[in-house]
Amino acid sequence: MYFAPFFALPTTSLFIRSALGVHIAAGTIALLAGLVPMLGRKGGALHVRVGRVYTYCMVAVAATAVLLCVFQPLTQGRLFLTGVAVLSFYLSFTGWRAARRHSSVLQVADLALGAGSSVVGLSMIVVGVWLQAVLFAFFGG
Repeated sequence: MYFAPFFALPTTSLFIRSALGVHIAAGTIALLAGLVPMLGRKGGALHVRVGRVYTYCMVAVAATAVLLCVFQPLTQGRLFLTGVAVLSFYLSFTGWRAARRHSSVLQVADLALGAGSSVVGLSMIVVGVWLQAVLFAFFGG
């Protein structure tokens, strides 16, 4: 399914190619960096340093996914992958925030991130039901 955008940059534009390059590089680094905290000793200096790299890369992945979604024609696949990127960012960032938080009281930033991710997840469920796209609804849930 294809949605006509208000504007769209061609795939060959420098902005799109640069954003895609950053997206791919950050995703690759996050994938490799994510293995170190998963397989290594928890709480050590290496775990903390590489976990920070992973979190920063996930921020870049989510930001570039949203940019690519906004500045290119909307397709079902692009919307799905953007939703997955945003929800993946939320999970990694809240894990990082939880490790830094020393209180059981949630801050406004944590609540705002939760609300934003809930909107993305619910939107994916609604779009999945509307388009009869099982993966949309599954990942949104």
